[in-house]
Amino acid sequence: MGKTEKKPGSSPVSNIRLQPRIRIAEFTTAAGELEYLFPGQRQRDLKWDSRECRLMLNDSVIALGEVKSDENGIRFVIRKMKEERT
Repeated sequence: MGKTEKKPGSSPVSNIRLQPRIRIAEFTTAAGELEYLFPGQRQRDLKWDSRECRLMLNDSVIALGEVKSDENGIRFVIRKMKEERT
């Protein structure tokens, strides 16, 4: 079994499978406001819970992740999407 090295600064989310109706890879926070890649959702419906490292949509948890800082600001990287139930 081969060992995979994690390089600093490389994207750690290559194995994330996005849900068909949810398209989000990462978003940044700047001055307390949410900037996101989330087509079809209004910004006021999305909330970032910094204590639990999770993204909320209308009070439901939709994604878990981690926060990274770099020269471009703070970035939230999705680690796990919540399964959509229909």
